[in-house]
Amino acid sequence: ALNVTAAGGSVSVVGGRVYDTFDGIKVTLSGSQGARFSLSDTLVSGGWQTGPCVQLLGNSSAFTFDKVMIEECWTPALYGPAPGVAGGNGSGIEFLSSDSNLTLRDTVTRSHYSDNVGGCVYAAAERSRVWMYGVSMSKCTAQLRGGGMSASADEMDLHVDGLEIRDMILTLALTWGGGLFFNATRG
Repeated sequence: ALNVTAAGGSVSVVGGRVYDTFDGIKVTLSGSQGARFSLSDTLVSGGWQTGPCVQLLGNSSAFTFDKVMIEECWTPALYGPAPGVAGGNGSGIEFLSSDSNLTLRDTVTRSHYSDNVGGCVYAAAERSRVWMYGVSMSKCTAQLRGGGMSASADEMDLHVDGLEIRDMILTLALTWGGGLFFNATRG
C-alpha cells in the first residue's frame, strides 16, 4: 500500500491510516545514506491478510515510530522463506536494515500471527540499535520464538524503557521466548 525509498533526506508521515486487506506488505520503508523516516499518529492494519504490516529495509538509516498502532497482519509459512530471510518472519514489524536505528515510542503492535518468529516485532538488522519507550505488544503468536519480539542479529543493541507484553502464544513445543527472545553476538 505504501512503499517509500530514500537515499539521505527525511520522510515524515503524520496522522496517516494504511488499511490494506489484500495480501502483501502494507508499508515498506527502505533507506540508505542516512535517510530518516518518521511515522506518528498513524494506523497500519492488515485486516487479517498476509503481511508483514511494516517492513524496514536498506542500511544506514533511522526509523522512528511515535504513537503508531500496527495490527492484524499474518505471515504464513507460504508467504516467505525460512527464518532470517526477508518476508518470512515478524508479522507486525520486520526490521532488516543494517547499520540502522529503530525507535518505537508509545507504539502498539497487536493481533499478529507469524508461522516463523517474532509475532509482533522481528529484528534481524546487523550492527543496529533498537530503542523502545512505552511500547505495548499484545495478542501476538509465533510458532518458533518470540511471540512478542524476536531480536537476533550480530552486534545488535536493545534498549527498553517501559515495555508491556501480554497474551503471547508460541504454538510449537520446545520453543523459546514467548514474550521476548534476544540473541545478539557482540551486542
